[in-house]
Amino acid sequence: MKISWQALEPGDVVDVVAPASGTASGELRKVVQLLQSWGLRARMDEKILGGPSPILAQEDGERLRQLKRALLNQDSKVIWALRGGYGSLRLLPELAKLKKPRRVKLLVGFSDLTSLHSFVNTRWKWPSLHAPGLESLTKKLVTDRVEREVKAVLFGTQDSLEFKGLVPLNGRFKNRIVAPVVGGNMAVIQSSLGTRGALSGRGQVVVFEEVGEKLHRVDRMLVHMQQAGFFSGVRAVIFGDLLLDNKSAQRQIWNWAVRDFAQAAPFPVFKGLGIGHGPTNRPLPLMTRAELRSQEAKPSRAELTVHTGCAGKRGGS
Repeated sequence: MKISWQALEPGDVVDVVAPASGTASGELRKVVQLLQSWGLRARMDEKILGGPSPILAQEDGERLRQLKRALLNQDSKVIWALRGGYGSLRLLPELAKLKKPRRVKLLVGFSDLTSLHSFVNTRWKWPSLHAPGLESLTKKLVTDRVEREVKAVLFGTQDSLEFKGLVPLNGRFKNRIVAPVVGGNMAVIQSSLGTRGALSGRGQVVVFEEVGEKLHRVDRMLVHMQQAGFFSGVRAVIFGDLLLDNKSAQRQIWNWAVRDFAQAAPFPVFKGLGIGHGPTNRPLPLMTRAELRSQEAKPSRAELTVHTGCAGKRGGS
């Protein structure tokens, strides 16, 4: 049975959470203002920030409490993370004890939030949205087009997204693949193997993005996942941004580690998906119906169409 989420409407509550790292307290006011400008109401716990850890928004128990409450609230449809950073993985053992909520919530975020995307996609079969955290919007770290797309998806005025110009990296693509998309940050996915939050890519298209990881680390992650059997049954792999400040080192990642992986892979591998830690971090629905096919205008390229998983398209924003 297909699991859908409900589109936002003016006046709706959005549960704002920080399951990983924190942010400056001044950003909270900007988040409230941003959502108000969209006709929405931001709801966040008064203890969302202020924990003793230098790298976490709050202690594990407090972050878990807030996340569970957001998941169980019956008067909200969307849970939106402030940012990524680090820490979501620490919540998974206790989160796994939670009975699957009756109401499907759309989880929104990226980077470290890959842990939670993987959990709800694999354990609960919920769709989710790999998209900028709220801080990325308040700080204008993404383009205006990305912000418009995120808003259109959440309000249900756009029921699918197209990603054109994907570049095949081996000769194993045979015109069309229909399968859900899962994935996100490569390091988070790789580090979760063997845990309760491990992502399953079997029968699905897996996407990766990464930032700040050097050549040997990217290669190590891909080799580890290969040897751990993660790619068994995967339909295809698509790379988004793999960003480094050193452009020469970034090219080495593509020209050696990714190329080596693609040549050895028994499934199609592509690059060119517009997601990641750069300004073009487009919203990407996960665990929804998706189709990968040859691009009509450019047969040497492929395009990915991903449905949002929204229960119904609305007529306006």
